[in-house]
Amino acid sequence: MKRYLELSQQLDAIKAEMSEIAKKSFEDGAKELFNNFSQLESFAWTQYTPHFNDGDPCSFGTDIDYCNINGIDDCNGSNGNCIKCKKDIYRWNYSKTPKEEVKICTDCGGEAEYPMGPLADAVHSFLRAFTYDDLEKMYGDGYKITVTREGISVNEYNHD
Repeated sequence: MKRYLELSQQLDAIKAEMSEIAKKSFEDGAKELFNNFSQLESFAWTQYTPHFNDGDPCSFGTDIDYCNINGIDDCNGSNGNCIKCKKDIYRWNYSKTPKEEVKICTDCGGEAEYPMGPLADAVHSFLRAFTYDDLEKMYGDGYKITVTREGISVNEYNHD
């Protein structure tokens, strides 16, 4: 029992240290994102525990895969267009395994462009580096988190 209690205390200390490191890493990483992408103005997401889940247990989650970037909701960088004919083009071809990025318009052969692609990829990659536990410990349950060059704001979010 003594060894168990010792390990339990060590684990608590490690978890506390990890929380501090996660928060500092988030703040530093966000600054780096803004430095690397001059067009990045903000990114935001919500995180909460739903009140109902079709009878299954409700658990905390985030919507980081569909976050808001520069005021655009559900921004995953997948919306683009053909430079030549201006047709709307979706970035990913899921009929291929693994999925392939669409680079050529099937209508006219023009080049496809995805203006938000690299920025959205970078923001999503950054956010996915943190676990749900990390984000919940940093910002709580039931909040919308907005990150700008000036800092981080946390506001209550009603998901009903």
